[in-house]
Amino acid sequence: MRYVLSGVLQRLFKGEFPWSTLIINALACFLGGLLWSLAERRIMISSELRTVIMIGFLGALSTFSTYSFETVQLIRSNQWLYASGNIGAQNVLCIVFLFAGLRLGQII
Repeated sequence: MRYVLSGVLQRLFKGEFPWSTLIINALACFLGGLLWSLAERRIMISSELRTVIMIGFLGALSTFSTYSFETVQLIRSNQWLYASGNIGAQNVLCIVFLFAGLRLGQII
């Protein structure tokens, strides 16, 4: 799933900045927050099954190693602005999207 989504996003967003990884990681954080919130409030599943879903499926969608590799590649290519932008965007957007997913799960 990640491979297909990454390919589609790379065709849409060309250039040096790793947009596909940022979007996929933010999406995974949003879905993680949403599922977490729904599982706590609406869906009666065990904490073990919730952990498998959150870490298994969403962990496979999102990948810290890709983010790290792409950032190091930007640094090695002296693309410091893109590298620092990637570090900031990944951390800030993923946390914001996680909270957004949690909030949406509380609303619905």
